Amino acid sequence: MAQLQDLIERCENRTSFLGNKVLEVGKSMEAVKEHCSHARLSLDLYYEKMKIEVLKSLEDHYSILSEVIEKAKQEDLEQLGNLHNQLNVDLAKLDELLYKGKHKEEKDSTVFENGREANDKSNPNSLEEEISSALEQLSKSTPEIPCSSLSIVVDFDDSKVSSAIENVKNCLHVNILGGLQITECMEMPGGILIKWDEHEADSESVDTENSTVTNYTLQYASYAAEKQSNIEYDESSLVFNTLYTGEDTQFLMAEVEVNTSFYFRVCRSYSSGEYGPWSLTKRGWTTFPAHEWNRDDCANEAGLTAYELGNNNRTATKIFPESCKVLRSKSATYRLGLGINFKIDEAGERSSKDGIGLITKRFDKVSGELLIFSPDSIIVNTKGTIYVNGTGMVTMLPILKRGSVLSFHTNRISPEKLRVTISIEDKAVTFDWLTGSCDNEFSFAASFEHTGWQITVV
Repeated sequence: MAQLQDLIERCENRTSFLGNKVLEVGKSMEAVKEHCSHARLSLDLYYEKMKIEVLKSLEDHYSILSEVIEKAKQEDLEQLGNLHNQLNVDLAKLDELLYKGKHKEEKDSTVFENGREANDKSNPNSLEEEISSALEQLSKSTPEIPCSSLSIVVDFDDSKVSSAIENVKNCLHVNILGGLQITECMEMPGGILIKWDEHEADSESVDTENSTVTNYTLQYASYAAEKQSNIEYDESSLVFNTLYTGEDTQFLMAEVEVNTSFYFRVCRSYSSGEYGPWSLTKRGWTTFPAHEWNRDDCANEAGLTAYELGNNNRTATKIFPESCKVLRSKSATYRLGLGINFKIDEAGERSSKDGIGLITKRFDKVSGELLIFSPDSIIVNTKGTIYVNGTGMVTMLPILKRGSVLSFHTNRISPEKLRVTISIEDKAVTFDWLTGSCDNEFSFAASFEHTGWQITVV
């Protein structure tokens, strides 16, 4: 019966998961259509603008070149016309002188043949002088024919045409920058770890010149529906607020109320000052309550307070010197496969009886044993000694001091055995912890002999 109930619960969980995936895929399809439609409109707008500018530039340049040809033509024709008129005047003058010269020559020849002397009282050399003067003047004033327009050559440079075409092409791109998407919203105790990733685009149109990402901006919006709900929502009604800006590709949203849905989106900003489009929204939640120390463990049997709690019960301070009072977590909030950190805010006097670590559900607080000797625990004392189920290990870690961070990370290697990695500062050690159960949830505990110790669980 228990097995059937477990299978039914697993089926229900899987159904809820697949239902959410169906909604995500449907919204992704709508987002793809909408985004491509906007991209096509932008492409059409820029194409028309570029076409108008290019054609206008070509027409303006054509007009300038045509004006150069026309101006050269008009200047040459004007000078040639003036020269043509001057030459006609000179020719007319020469014709007149030529006529006079021939007429006089014929006249003189006739007189000579008749044996009579000319009765012409005019100066016989005046006509020769006039013709000689005119020839001398015309030979000096006749210019060369100006034909600069005949040297006009229309040059067409194929290489520059190719370059111009490339420049025109470079004015308009469809850049597939790769998909920036939120890959995971991981449940954490009292929080959600949001991870995103850049997926390289398999396209030759990727813009590599302006794709230097400087920062990411992560935003969130809360939503009234519970996490199990498959209710459709109008994304336009979501009010987003900036949660993180920086270079990292993950962020832990802390102090999250259990079973409350949030929607996340992320975008990039580039070195050029431009921002990329928002990713698709992804929903996340946590069913894990936040790590807290147990307030019921703060007082001893006499009612004296040994530990004082603060920071939403995440920080514990040893204030009464009762010998090795054990302080446990409020509940089993540590989950297998995750990490848990203990930060030493203040350090008191170290004792070999001190201890911080993980305990199983079978841990017996009232047994009177020191925490480090408990058979259901993996503990590190303040001097760096490690105890696995009450047995001290040879390998040691650095001593705990103010500012130290003690970290535990676990993975299951068999039904009743975990592999635990423990680290302080830059040193890490790994041990196998036999828990005797298949539990995936564990509590944490601490014990200090002396006052002055302050520890925060993260």
